[in-house]
Amino acid sequence: MEFIDARPAYEWLGMDDTAPYDLSVSLIFVLGNGSEGPVRHAASIVKRFALPIPNIGFTSLGGNFGGNLLWGCTEMRHYRAILEEEGVPPHTILHPQEKYGTTNTLVEARQAIPWITARLNMNKLRVVLCSRPVHQRRAWLTFLKQHTNIQFHNSPCEETLTVELLPRILGEIKRIREYGAKGDLEQCAIPDEVLFVEKELLRVGVKAL
Repeated sequence: MEFIDARPAYEWLGMDDTAPYDLSVSLIFVLGNGSEGPVRHAASIVKRFALPIPNIGFTSLGGNFGGNLLWGCTEMRHYRAILEEEGVPPHTILHPQEKYGTTNTLVEARQAIPWITARLNMNKLRVVLCSRPVHQRRAWLTFLKQHTNIQFHNSPCEETLTVELLPRILGEIKRIREYGAKGDLEQCAIPDEVLFVEKELLRVGVKAL
């Protein structure tokens, strides 16, 4: 029986450096995800603020790993319904019309921040990114590359590591490497312990997703 500890890779992907919950946070941005975890986590963050609370923004319609495959509607529509159910004031929820929605992380980074900046009439933003842990680092590296003048912080939702996530872990490591080489996201060194997990998972036949 094989024993492989995938936690070092999962913990590296799921970076958490959440900004202090103070008035200087102008936006909580929810990445497109096939999970309600990030948007519910964003709602919980908002509840920690005194008035005025920061805005929550999102632009995702869905995608290859999207909630559009689960919920029978776009992610934007589902996210908004959840936030209103959680008691987030509707005027603080920001998203474009669905015809201007996005379908992957790179397009989110390129389109969402300029749209929200114009909507809020703010030249400088301090943004907390909310995603699933397995997607968090790639999301941060992508937004960082596209907007060097903005402070981005990371606050992934809680999600238990399960065997079903192993192909996605491999896929995220691969995308961080390949998209960094293409210039779509900020290049970063992948730690040896993460490379070891990647090698071991490939050795036992796990395929990247």
